[in-house]
Amino acid sequence: MNSGRKIPPQCSPTWAWDQYWQDGRLASCGGEQGQNYQPFIVAGWRKFFSLQPEDTCLVDVCSGNGAIACIAAEISIEAKLAFQIHAFDAANIAPPRLYLEKDTQVQRIHYRPQVTAESTHYPDRKFNVIVGQYAIEYTQLDKTLPELKRISKPNCSLRFILHAQESIVVASAHRQLNDIRYIKETEPLFSTAIHVVLAHDRRNGTGNPESGNAKLQQVIRNIGKAASGAAEPEMYHYTCGMVLDTLHNLPQQGTALTLGKIQEIEKSLDAHSSRLAAMTHAAKNADQIQELKTKMEAVWSCPLKTEPLKRRDGALFGWIIQSI
Repeated sequence: MNSGRKIPPQCSPTWAWDQYWQDGRLASCGGEQGQNYQPFIVAGWRKFFSLQPEDTCLVDVCSGNGAIACIAAEISIEAKLAFQIHAFDAANIAPPRLYLEKDTQVQRIHYRPQVTAESTHYPDRKFNVIVGQYAIEYTQLDKTLPELKRISKPNCSLRFILHAQESIVVASAHRQLNDIRYIKETEPLFSTAIHVVLAHDRRNGTGNPESGNAKLQQVIRNIGKAASGAAEPEMYHYTCGMVLDTLHNLPQQGTALTLGKIQEIEKSLDAHSSRLAAMTHAAKNADQIQELKTKMEAVWSCPLKTEPLKRRDGALFGWIIQSI
């Protein structure tokens, strides 16, 4: 078995997000327990969708599993509006069936996986509402904006929420990236766990099980100390717990299966790291948001407004760019 813990280069460029959405999550970040976005975020979207005309045809851009499209569907159901709702994402998304089956009288959300914002293949002038949360900032905007304009009807309503460099979401991402580097580089949890597995393999005979176990216990103790001083210790505890549970089952599941599960845990952490790095790279400061707003106004030939997205306690979650 390949013990190198790098994602194979031939994998899909969206592998990190494929893994995330296939786990059944709805929101990308700022959600609670894998559900939709926090109530103050949802409230803004509900207000926006409630103001749209009955014959709205809307698209959720870079939708993931459709958190924003689901809010639009809920408004459509509650207000008995005939919204046509579309959602697409470059990743291989896996929308939760719960939201698609709330009401058989309402047209279901039309999901399209593995479709990019730069080339949607929708017909010209199809949508009178285009929305996205933590979406377009990840794309090639010089291609995305003209493409979204192409599929816009005249007087199309726009609303986008984008990552802010100064937000608590991005600050948390930076902390988690540091935590992942610590787990993988300063305290080599995975390579030590693999050494323990191989040392216990009698046919392999590559090492001393006792010394391997002692080293692993020291690594776990060091990670525990780091977790005690971390602002968000959950990643440390969860990762170590998963590895230890896997090693505990080594006698029952055997060497090959145990190695595979350890590599799967590390690949999941690698995917999380890739998503966090993409977020921090995509996040924009106030000047960049104003620059983007100006570009969008030129593309759509209409005025837009920007405002910070803040929780009641003042915590910044992103920037809003929206039609007036």
